[in-house]
Amino acid sequence: MKFIGIRIAFWGALILQLSGCEYRLTAPVPLARQLILIDARNPEQYKLQMNAEDARTFDVPPDGRLTLDVPPYRRSCGPYLFGVMNVGRGGDPLKNWTVSITRGGKTVRRLSLRSLLRLATDGAGYHIVKIG
Repeated sequence: MKFIGIRIAFWGALILQLSGCEYRLTAPVPLARQLILIDARNPEQYKLQMNAEDARTFDVPPDGRLTLDVPPYRRSCGPYLFGVMNVGRGGDPLKNWTVSITRGGKTVRRLSLRSLLRLATDGAGYHIVKIG
């Protein structure tokens, strides 16, 4: 009879342990280089500003090709049911970080870094941002 009580206590404790939610911190994403092509009539008239952890502005060269260093980041914690099943996603910094393209001080295109990375690429791997 005592053995049955120990088994019930063991299984009860195990069920309680597995029945809750937990949050997991995801692995960091390292620094990444992204290739951008500004497809415009006169690309050198534009500036690109990346607002990530800090704001950086780049003059667009005449060929329209830029290389951006996306800083390392980590998604926020995500909930897991029973410690195994992912039931939600943590926040994505790339959706909050923006890239703005300006000409003469006026913004002509603004998009999140995540949507920029989803744009079509050319044969050399440059993400094509069409202007005008």
